[in-house]
Amino acid sequence: MAFLSVLNVSKAFGAVPAAILQRRLEFRRLSVIDVAGSAFRAFGTVGLALAGLQGTALVLGVLGGVVIAALLPWVWARTPLPRLHATAASELLAYARPACLAGISWMGFQNIDYAIVGARLGAVQAGYYFRAYTLGVEYQNKASQVM
Repeated sequence: MAFLSVLNVSKAFGAVPAAILQRRLEFRRLSVIDVAGSAFRAFGTVGLALAGLQGTALVLGVLGGVVIAALLPWVWARTPLPRLHATAASELLAYARPACLAGISWMGFQNIDYAIVGARLGAVQAGYYFRAYTLGVEYQNKASQVM
């Protein structure tokens, strides 16, 4: 399982060049990247399993496919070096500060009851409260939104 911790780092490494390819509407190259990653996941996993790696072959096959899909965009898309644009940054921060504060306060509002129940009654009762709330309120909200 420790191998799988590399997946997010690998995906993040290829995110910017892949976004540049999407912005340029280079769908053929994006398709080649997807097919190459999927092919390595499939054939690499089978090859590694036949080589005797058993369950580790699944992890290494997925990891290899993700790494290939993260490296290939770098072949076709040159990424710009990061620079600080002070005007754009100040405009973003003017919006980001209140939005961040609103998001944090909303998360606190949504979860304060769990903290109170957990502090007063303990973790088991907080778990029961969470499950009861989920069954009583959240599922009905999901069903009503679909309807």
